[in-house]
Amino acid sequence: MNVEKLKQKILDLAIRGKLVPQDPNDEPASVLIEKIRAEKEALIKQGKIKRDKNESYIFKGDDNSYYEKVGEKTVCIDNEIPFSIPSSWCWQRLCSVCFINPSVNTDDASEVSFVTMKDIQAGFVNSFSSSKTLWKSVKTNFTHFQNEDIGLAKITPCFENRKSVIFKGLINGIGAGTTELNIIRVDQRILLNEYLLYLLKSDYLINYGISKFTGAVGQQRFGGIALKQFLIPIPPFEEQKRLCNTIVGCLQYANSIGKNLSELNKNCNTLKSKILDSFFGEHSRYKSYCEQLRDFEEEVTIFDNIRKPINREERQTRMQGAKQLFPYYGATGLAGYIDEYLLEGEYVLLGEDAAPFLDKNATKAYIVSGQFWVNNHAHILQSKTNNRFLMYYLNWYDYSKIVSGTTRLKLSQSQMKTIKFPSFPESLKVEIVDYIAHFFEIIDKMIEQS
Repeated sequence: MNVEKLKQKILDLAIRGKLVPQDPNDEPASVLIEKIRAEKEALIKQGKIKRDKNESYIFKGDDNSYYEKVGEKTVCIDNEIPFSIPSSWCWQRLCSVCFINPSVNTDDASEVSFVTMKDIQAGFVNSFSSSKTLWKSVKTNFTHFQNEDIGLAKITPCFENRKSVIFKGLINGIGAGTTELNIIRVDQRILLNEYLLYLLKSDYLINYGISKFTGAVGQQRFGGIALKQFLIPIPPFEEQKRLCNTIVGCLQYANSIGKNLSELNKNCNTLKSKILDSFFGEHSRYKSYCEQLRDFEEEVTIFDNIRKPINREERQTRMQGAKQLFPYYGATGLAGYIDEYLLEGEYVLLGEDAAPFLDKNATKAYIVSGQFWVNNHAHILQSKTNNRFLMYYLNWYDYSKIVSGTTRLKLSQSQMKTIKFPSFPESLKVEIVDYIAHFFEIIDKMIEQS
């Protein structure tokens, strides 16, 4: 089970009105919005506020179609409505129920909170940290916000990684920080901050934002203009409360599943390691073969000269308009896609750097097949007899004496060549591979069933 996808599904159901049942006693969202519009109209007539000539208002007509009124112009927007919602819900543009990038001010000598992008936690959580600074040092060239404002990362990949948060507990109620944030101030008569935050973390918003990216590859942004036009589904106010409570419970449950799965995966990886040890380790029943060692290049052909690194920005540029995409592999697995391939066939890739060499239970080598590209963080190998045997053996092997480095371990080609192989006959390799594959399949099925 993919816990992150489960969380995405929870939010997807929530924003479509499918997570909690509707209560017929709830005041429909459209009725609440009409009341607030009437209050605003009264203030305009009293001369207390000015009319916004570009204000958007979306309503459902007698023909069951959606219409948007901007100024004196009304148009049908059925083709913009992304999905159906319950009858007690309504659609509105974000800018009609929120203030986007509002201004904030205070005295120069005031202490305020300072928040960097790194301080905002990614994912489905609402969490940030901050430091203390003086307003006069951040009053220009920074983004400003106050308690209960929502910060939404605008730059890739922070945007896609769901870096968004409700600011609370700011020093003197005010904060400043990275200019790579859009700030949203909610009209809390209509929307709960928490509901809007979950909406902003949903795939619906993420996919919309990606479709509206501007700027060069690697520095793309989801700007305030596109954010203002985002269509948001608004539930009745009381349903928003029930939704947020249910979402919190569902996400907590998903996290507990994730912890249990993580522990299960850890135990299963340990079990797999012990299985490999039973074939290649000190107490292997094939010990006589393990004592007769062969040099690395007697068993393996190295194709490192073919690999070629291409940075993410260039790959993204090359993928635009490509008729076909091919896997792009690195030290520990798939690292993306690219518009060409370097190799075709079946190979074993062994990490050169950044692989978990010192974790006996972790995967260091894996098989790839078909047409693909490999960067310079993985060795490209091919067994002269049996690729699966090569993969299993390399995942069992103890690399502690042949890797170098401290924080980023490296297995150079010269050190890799010092690895010795047991002299199993080809028929026995097939038998061993079948045994290991069978045991691993049982373990994997156990994980899936859990």
